Amino acid sequence: MGRIALIGTALAIYLAWGLTSYSTVKHQGLVVTGKAIHDFGGVELGETIKHVFQLANSGTKQLQIESIDSSCACAIIGQKSDLIGRLVAPGEKIELPIVFNPTGFAGRVTGSFLIKAIAQDEPSQHVLLRVTGNLGGDIAVSRTEIDFGNVANDRVVEQVEFRSQHADFAISSVESSADFLEVKLMREDHEVRVYEVTLDATKLVLSQPISERIAFKTNSQTTPMIFLEVSGTFSAGFEIQPKRLFFERDFTAAKTVTIKSSLPTEIVSAVLTFDENPTTSNVDCQKNLLSDLHTIEVNCVNRGDGGITGCLKVVLKNAGRSWDLSVPIYSF
Repeated sequence: MGRIALIGTALAIYLAWGLTSYSTVKHQGLVVTGKAIHDFGGVELGETIKHVFQLANSGTKQLQIESIDSSCACAIIGQKSDLIGRLVAPGEKIELPIVFNPTGFAGRVTGSFLIKAIAQDEPSQHVLLRVTGNLGGDIAVSRTEIDFGNVANDRVVEQVEFRSQHADFAISSVESSADFLEVKLMREDHEVRVYEVTLDATKLVLSQPISERIAFKTNSQTTPMIFLEVSGTFSAGFEIQPKRLFFERDFTAAKTVTIKSSLPTEIVSAVLTFDENPTTSNVDCQKNLLSDLHTIEVNCVNRGDGGITGCLKVVLKNAGRSWDLSVPIYSF
């Protein structure tokens, strides 16, 4: 399948956790002050409407907005360039203006936004926002969302049906950015198309929420593109804590990375790489030990004039299969 210029796996890793979990961040920090979802109701063709979400830093550390990802061309964030990189002090509130224009879509249209914030020595924090509305069109869709639920290491299948009153109705292409999603045409009549959507969880690595979008391109003038939202949770992968490491200059104590898995694995290698060599660095772990929990000690001492970035790269294996994991490292 071709790739579509929409949100990719970055959003995919978080959506299925649901709106509730993002409204109250576990470690306290970036939160939604109000509702995390806004329903515009019925929307006329060509109509552009707006909504403003309210966010706040409820923690005790300064946050920086690192990225804002969106899932749909139907909704954009105003002043996005000003928001990315913005510092948010403890207790400070910020606004996120959304412009919604679902022209060219069909049925219920949903746009999602994933805001990622970071604070020193803390796991990255994420807030998920969503806008939705109903739009008329000449193509009826049996569903605009598929929730696969909790998925293990297997393949799960769902179907979606498209129906039109026009005899020349056609879907010219199907596109997705996820290699673990497969879409196959199962039935083709004059006015009906039935597609099978398969989620192949054997291609996933990290335990993560899943959020992807499949685009169906049609020959309709009023509905040239129809999007199918795909969500779920992959719970049979690896969990890494923390997801990134921060080392202050001249900090000499080692930091610990833990890797949990749903099946026993063994560490084949654990290597540190940097864009510039720190004064000293080392990694310590027990290799060739079959376990579902691994502990890795990492040390990085930077006595230079500037900051450096690097990565801890870990290779694990089990029964002939291997996985490559990585943890970003920052020293400043």
